[in-house]
Amino acid sequence: GLLCPKDKDIDVANWGGEAAFHTQVGSARENLYGEFDRLDVDIALKLAKTYIHFGFGAEARQVLTLDPELAKKQPLLLAISDIMERGVATDLPSLRSLIECKSDVALWAILAKQDLGLAGAVNSSAALLALNKLPPHLRSFLAPALSRRLLSHGDTTAAATALRSLERLPDAMSPAGKLAQAEVSFEKGQIEKGKAQLADVIDDNAAQTPEALIALVDVQLKANKPISLETAGLIEAYAQELQETDLGPELRRAHVLALLKSGQFDQAFEATKDLGGNADDNASVELRLQMMHELTVAAEDVVFLDHMFRQDDADVARLPVTAQLSLAERYLTLGFGHDAQTVVDMVPDQPSNPARQILAARIALAMERPALAQASLLGLENDEANLLRANAKTKSGAHEEAYRLYEQANEPETAARTAWLAEEWQSLTNEDTPLFGPVAALASYPIAADSAFDGMLARTNTALQESGRAREVLSEMLRTPALQLSGTLPAE
Repeated sequence: GLLCPKDKDIDVANWGGEAAFHTQVGSARENLYGEFDRLDVDIALKLAKTYIHFGFGAEARQVLTLDPELAKKQPLLLAISDIMERGVATDLPSLRSLIECKSDVALWAILAKQDLGLAGAVNSSAALLALNKLPPHLRSFLAPALSRRLLSHGDTTAAATALRSLERLPDAMSPAGKLAQAEVSFEKGQIEKGKAQLADVIDDNAAQTPEALIALVDVQLKANKPISLETAGLIEAYAQELQETDLGPELRRAHVLALLKSGQFDQAFEATKDLGGNADDNASVELRLQMMHELTVAAEDVVFLDHMFRQDDADVARLPVTAQLSLAERYLTLGFGHDAQTVVDMVPDQPSNPARQILAARIALAMERPALAQASLLGLENDEANLLRANAKTKSGAHEEAYRLYEQANEPETAARTAWLAEEWQSLTNEDTPLFGPVAALASYPIAADSAFDGMLARTNTALQESGRAREVLSEMLRTPALQLSGTLPAE
């Protein structure tokens, strides 16, 4: 139900005269108060518009608020003043609802909000048209902000168009523009181009340099690539300098992660303490979680154990499920089954998670708890689960059941070795089974029936033949390297 303001009401491009800035401002301020020191509202309004035209938002707001009635009648000018000064407008929520307008107000409505998000329509064409109407000094200042807003809305094309309007200007691209260009490049998948643009901003040593360093760390972290020691040191300097600003938590995170990605794990944990990263605020907790994840996936074994054993269980419990399972896997690989079990117990068993069940069973087997391993696999049916069940059955002495599970899992060699350990090993072993088949056949060979017509010589000859065959089969079996390595022996 809101009406879109007309372009003539926000004609910022024409609010400045032909004279120099100091001449216009000086003349207006000289005549700002008339007889009896009464404010001239018309001159105050003109002066505020002049300040806005030249990009002085704080001064424009100061003039508008000299008269409460004037400020009340000019909420749109106050909002534009705030955008010029602080980058957002919080005093006029209705302005942000005008982002679909076809007039120039679409530009200011988009800039009024820090993040547009992905919901709702945005008239980016009207905003771009309004941007191109502005004088070069305002366009250089506002185009990067507009580009970042449109990029947050998912409109990469419009975001790039906003920056192309700067390329036509005679002056070099500002650091803010280069930073916005880098963000557009990353969104398009042009990673190396974006990193080169960030490097330019970092080399400029401008106000946007800390943001560029943060963005570079995020890109390297996402690509799982290292960060140079020089970059880590530069981030540390900014993190110390800007510790108490809005960028402080982000710089602290970037500094610590840069140390991690440059392999300096000890220094990263020390830096966390020095920069107040052990607090319970959301930023500090999130940083510690990222550190534990990097420690799990990248640190050497001794470094990993040294630092992980110092972490608070409350932080470990806050890790995402995938990170918790990775941590438990690392503990298990290094032989710390009890610690792996502690982490897995933090993962909820509902809803069911096959990865958790498999890992829990492996941990139980490593701790010689076959019954717990089988319990962990309840309801899970696949080859990996069946193999673990078979291993659990073997450890608990149920060799015949284990044999059948190995058969189902298409593990014939393991099944054959397991059958050899079962009580009924003869019936479970076929004659064609490598290594064990001939032995099973030998054990099942029928003894010739005694005959009255057979003499002592014939029986002796038969016994010698059977003895030779048995000796040959057993010798062949005992010479087999696989049997000697596995130590497999038949059941008594």
